[in-house]
Amino acid sequence: MALNFLLSFLLLLVSPQQPSTYTAVVTTKEATFTIPVKQRDRWTWHRADTKDNQQEYRMDVTVKNEGNEYTFGLYLWKFHGAAPRSGDLSDLISASQKSLFERAPSRLMTIVKDAPVKVYVQRRYGGGLASRQGLH
Repeated sequence: MALNFLLSFLLLLVSPQQPSTYTAVVTTKEATFTIPVKQRDRWTWHRADTKDNQQEYRMDVTVKNEGNEYTFGLYLWKFHGAAPRSGDLSDLISASQKSLFERAPSRLMTIVKDAPVKVYVQRRYGGGLASRQGLH
């Protein structure tokens, strides 16, 4: 794999009153991308009204590195026979696939096996950030 750094993907919980900030922090060893997510008490997935094999959630980032294109993040599909589920954002993350895809010369996206993609919630309280919960 051509990526020489760890890819981290933060989902930042924000309330409607807080400004949304999309950020990318890149160092020589790590790139961390933050996407704001509206606060919800309950997230639902594998809903009865979702058709089988349809994607219900996708929160990802695409980056180019040394001429290669990668997309990584969180993906959740409803497969045949999946029972309806609900929970907080941490539960949704736990139920989801965390993957890295590389664009092949054929222009198709192929999954990079065993890639170290980390997705976790970072909560914002008041004016500061606190309580990072790591999930893999």
